[in-house]
Amino acid sequence: MSEVEPTEPVAGPAAIEKEVVVLRTALDMIGAMVNLSIFGEVITSRDTNLQFNHPPSAALFNILLADFLSQPGGSFFEPKANQNSERKSELTFLVHLRRVTANPQLGLDGHHLRRAVDAFADWLDVEADIPEVHLGEIDLHIPMTIRRITYLKITGDIAKHSVGRLKHVIGQLTKLLKDHGETITEDEAVAIIPDFQEQFFEDILRYHASTIAWHLNEIRWEIWSYLQPERERAYEDAFPIYRWKLPDGIADPIAVRMHWDLMNAVRSPPSFPRFGVTPFLQLRY
Repeated sequence: MSEVEPTEPVAGPAAIEKEVVVLRTALDMIGAMVNLSIFGEVITSRDTNLQFNHPPSAALFNILLADFLSQPGGSFFEPKANQNSERKSELTFLVHLRRVTANPQLGLDGHHLRRAVDAFADWLDVEADIPEVHLGEIDLHIPMTIRRITYLKITGDIAKHSVGRLKHVIGQLTKLLKDHGETITEDEAVAIIPDFQEQFFEDILRYHASTIAWHLNEIRWEIWSYLQPERERAYEDAFPIYRWKLPDGIADPIAVRMHWDLMNAVRSPPSFPRFGVTPFLQLRY
């Protein structure tokens, strides 16, 4: 039997290629959530309360947010975060933005971006106290303590899928009630899905929508600021057109294309302006 020739390990994307893909993907994801199709008029002269344009906008926002709060796949997003981390925000897209700030490739200083990322992560990891959760289908009314990131992902999954594809959510609701001293069956977990969604989506997510959008928008603006030195370096006027000069280290075709898209995306400031959130929308849950 012949020996198998050893093969060289296949090198993954370079750090600068990963950064390009992470930042471009972040801008795309945030842009899909925080825009004038999802939210109405933005008041910038004073603190405000953003309003969804219509009910489907709220559902789409929650679905896209749940995706953002999950881990992406593929070689550009390796290595995976520690699955046993006590901070559930570590199991989201935010961990890849934090890695950008820890080892900047395109920008000169990731401090302000890191601060915006950490602020959202800290907010997501808060254990929220809900004075009374009404689960009328099983005649249960109890106080509940639940991480913000947990109920945002559950409501996003419910908004996205039919009951037949909510096995994971059913398990989460069963465990959540068990953690609060209540044992329910899977059938009962299915029965309380509408009650859970009404309170945590219709009430609590809408209450927090302005704050969540503010965090996401701040991250977007800090990505824009972080990339301005690279935009200035890369821009080359080749009248009657322009082009972007690639930095050293980018060879992967996906990263090459995304660098072009990224530079085009940060030529101008984000179209959604910076804004402040009314303080009374930051006190509960």
